[in-house]
Amino acid sequence: MMLRAFKRHEEMDATIMQLLQRTGTNIPVEILKTIASYYAEAQNLDKATDMMRFYLTKKTDDAISWYELGLMYAHQSGKKKDAFKAIRKALQLDGTKIRELMRTDGQRLAVIAGDPEFQQMMANGRLLTAPRLR
Repeated sequence: MMLRAFKRHEEMDATIMQLLQRTGTNIPVEILKTIASYYAEAQNLDKATDMMRFYLTKKTDDAISWYELGLMYAHQSGKKKDAFKAIRKALQLDGTKIRELMRTDGQRLAVIAGDPEFQQMMANGRLLTAPRLR
């Protein structure tokens, strides 16, 4: 079962690479976001962040995607600074929506919730209540 899933991921990865080679930078932006989500679900965070960053070069005002990029970085070794930068960008773009996500997204935020920089974001009023674990 595990090998079959791995082969499907390899096949999907090859298909994505072919698509990107054929379309180059002309790929529709929503497809980039979908590819980033696929890679994140497959736990391939390097490719997920690459795709999300590429998407955000074309759709710079997407607060939720900046937040998602921050979460992707948060789960990568040595990327906490990038995580906080992306989350701050998301808060700048749509603080209300992002704060609400952060309040209910405790499990995904757990990796950075104890960090002093995250605590400072909370103390500065950027996040009014601590995230809840689901």
